[in-house]
Amino acid sequence: MTNKSFNLTMTGIVIVSIIAALLLTGFSGKLTDSKTDNTNSEEAAIVGTWLNSEGSDGLSITFDKKKKSEENAQFEILGTSAGTYTVSDGLLTLNYNNDELWGGKTVTYQYSLSDDNLILNMTETTTGNTISYVRQDT
Repeated sequence: MTNKSFNLTMTGIVIVSIIAALLLTGFSGKLTDSKTDNTNSEEAAIVGTWLNSEGSDGLSITFDKKKKSEENAQFEILGTSAGTYTVSDGLLTLNYNNDELWGGKTVTYQYSLSDDNLILNMTETTTGNTISYVRQDT
């Protein structure tokens, strides 16, 4: 075996060892979980109770934290279960319960948070109507 082929073999062994070490330490999971982490942080930012800041109707919406056993997190309006929601890439999708009270529709909003996450602005993607909520549980 020549020095040149010995060096190539050693280089190959080192590269394989580095890849194996990265896989064993979970490095590959960090690459694939970045979107999940972003979605989780978006969800965490809106979890809580919000009160309509426009008008005197006192409309409140509560976004519950997603439980591991649920596909989507739950939300309530005026203390009554209203459906599930998802948050991703600046979009908030409300999937209303399919019952007499809520009608089973799905509504998607572009949302933004302002004033240190104390104000939630939701703009319906189909109508362009915007409603603002003030965080109640700080």
